[in-house]
Amino acid sequence: MKFGLFCSFQSVEQPPRFEEVYRAIFEQLAAAEELGFDSVLLSEHHFMENGYCPSLLPVAAAIGARTQRLKLITLLLLPLHHPVRVAEDAAVVDVISGGRLVLGLGLGYRDVEFRGFGIPKNERGRRMDEGIAIVRGCWTDDSFSFEGRHFQLDGINVQPKPVQRPRPPIWVGAQSKPALLRAAGTDGHIYGTAPLPFLVKQQHILHDALSERGKNAAEFETTLIRECFVGESDEQAWEEAGEYFLEMYRRDYLSWDQVVEADEGGKARYATQQDDPMFERERFSRDRAIIGSPDYCIAEIRRYREQLDFDNLILRMHMPGLPLDKVMRSMQLFAREVLPHFAEDPGVAR
Repeated sequence: MKFGLFCSFQSVEQPPRFEEVYRAIFEQLAAAEELGFDSVLLSEHHFMENGYCPSLLPVAAAIGARTQRLKLITLLLLPLHHPVRVAEDAAVVDVISGGRLVLGLGLGYRDVEFRGFGIPKNERGRRMDEGIAIVRGCWTDDSFSFEGRHFQLDGINVQPKPVQRPRPPIWVGAQSKPALLRAAGTDGHIYGTAPLPFLVKQQHILHDALSERGKNAAEFETTLIRECFVGESDEQAWEEAGEYFLEMYRRDYLSWDQVVEADEGGKARYATQQDDPMFERERFSRDRAIIGSPDYCIAEIRRYREQLDFDNLILRMHMPGLPLDKVMRSMQLFAREVLPHFAEDPGVAR
């Protein structure tokens, strides 16, 4: 199993000083590479006051130029973009980084983003399917043509081609059954921060879809995202960082209907207000966060591994407003005390 970091480049300062935010996160990622982390996952959103990164591929190029080994994973909202532009920009990132790009793709769900780009939200599924086919073709063909509902291409030749052959991996972040079926047709799947019972249900759907395609689930790459902060003790970790995590969920995810818990059967209940019991420490930890001592983090990762298969664990340690020195200490403690327990862990719970 490999470990990476999640970065969204948000700021809660007023006025925001985004040049400092980006500089600090670039510093964080350079340190992460030295500490033994394998990857960075970059997530996209638009029109947010806190500056949630709207432009992943330029950022990925900058990180690729500043690092030597980190795998660059995106979670790009493909239906909001022209796929030829994505294919070109992503190929350049792969060239700059020497072949370290993983093009992770998401469907998108926020109405304001689709309205802002003038794209009907009900077209997102077909745009996603056509976009994936176009990116693949642009990367592998010297004369690529395509005839779809939304895109028509006639003999285009995208240059430069990516360094990776035959092309960089394409992964899909998915939660619904149609999206999971789509993911099964690509090279990998990204599980989000949903509660574990949801993820287990998703895994069953995904494995069935892979089997129907004649694919071996053990050879299909899967990635899990969790909120994470490590302290010398559980209390110290929560005292230093807990409120930053909770505040982001109350401020952003609550309004997006993204705060949900599930019983063991996977039945959902969504948070509706900021004082919802779902934001209590115990329930928040159980469902989506790994916040505590090194021993606690090790136990929680093993708990996930007992029920879910994943090859990569992506950790979001840098919450908006959380001081960089605290993030760095958390990373260092994780690298020193937690990573060694999984360094020789080749298996997943298939």
